[in-house]
Amino acid sequence: MEKERRLQEWLVNEARCQQKTLNSDVVHYLMQHLGPDLATLDQELAKLICFVGDKPRIELDDAKAICGTRDLFTAGSWLKNRLGTCDVSGRETL
Repeated sequence: MEKERRLQEWLVNEARCQQKTLNSDVVHYLMQHLGPDLATLDQELAKLICFVGDKPRIELDDAKAICGTRDLFTAGSWLKNRLGTCDVSGRETL
């Protein structure tokens, strides 16, 4: 819990350094969907800052529009799903 609290503070402070503000709902959304990984949070915050442009505030809708999630398919699960519906030549099977 201490790590998550520090990462939440880091998000707010880093946004402030870029002349942006984050609501607590945005911070919680990012933590919930991205997890407590500084590199990922840093990358997604940078994307958000570019996305909002001159807007001083990053809104929840902005985060929902462009931020990834830690629940994305892995390459292995994608391949497994594709192979379940294709033969080895890549043609769709019925």
